[in-house]
Amino acid sequence: MRRPGIIELEYCRSVLLREVKDLGPEQLDFLVFSDSKSIGEMLLHIAAFEFLMVSVSAFQRSSNPDHSLCGVLKPGFSRESGFRPPRDHPLEHYLDVLAEVRDLTIR
Repeated sequence: MRRPGIIELEYCRSVLLREVKDLGPEQLDFLVFSDSKSIGEMLLHIAAFEFLMVSVSAFQRSSNPDHSLCGVLKPGFSRESGFRPPRDHPLEHYLDVLAEVRDLTIR
């Protein structure tokens, strides 16, 4: 049985996925302003933030978090950290990352 926090995360994720389901790379990369985040960056930012929370929880339990996703998630903080923002990725790329992070969260 899933915990209430996971149920709420799943609901929020379903709303997010419903809103982005038909977007192509050009729409995912679009910037309203030159210093704003694209939708693709925001998707990675959401995944990266969830990943950070899972990692903190792992540290608190004295276990080692899985850092294999760090390189993929790094562009989610590109504006804050000076990393190169993601470009030209299909929606499936972002959905795969979100799904992998959610799997870690559930575990």
